[in-house]
Amino acid sequence: MATYTTAVGFNAGSAAYPADSLNKSHRVEITLDFPKIIAARAAAGLTALAASDVLEILPIPAGSIVSNVGMVVTTAAGVTSTLSIGDGSAAAGYLAATSVNATGTSGGVPVLASGAFAPTLSGGKVYAAADTIDVTIGTAVPAAAVVRVFAMLTDLN
Repeated sequence: MATYTTAVGFNAGSAAYPADSLNKSHRVEITLDFPKIIAARAAAGLTALAASDVLEILPIPAGSIVSNVGMVVTTAAGVTSTLSIGDGSAAAGYLAATSVNATGTSGGVPVLASGAFAPTLSGGKVYAAADTIDVTIGTAVPAAAVVRVFAMLTDLN
């Protein structure tokens, strides 16, 4: 298992709130187009993705509460494949081993129903220190999948 902090093939943004809003709450999202990510990694001569690899995808600024995390599979993987969504403290804190072999939405509710944070974080998780929302590849690399991961952040500062 490797953890990749470089955003090769996708734009992970920065550890700051969007500048286009005066509100304290923000919906952030990233699209993981696995065919493009795989091609970009190969073109850059980087190690190919494998089961159990972790992609750090959404930076969470210090002083934030994350109240909602989920994913939308817009193109199915074509193979039996799962993704988990979590952070630096729990790899499957928000979504645990969720199939990406069918289109549809998983998670995206304030009460975290399937991850490690579910029993205790119905209102969200407070991040005193900066962290990232991470995706862990499960059973196989979803080579054909396109997945949109989203989170609701509130600035507590």
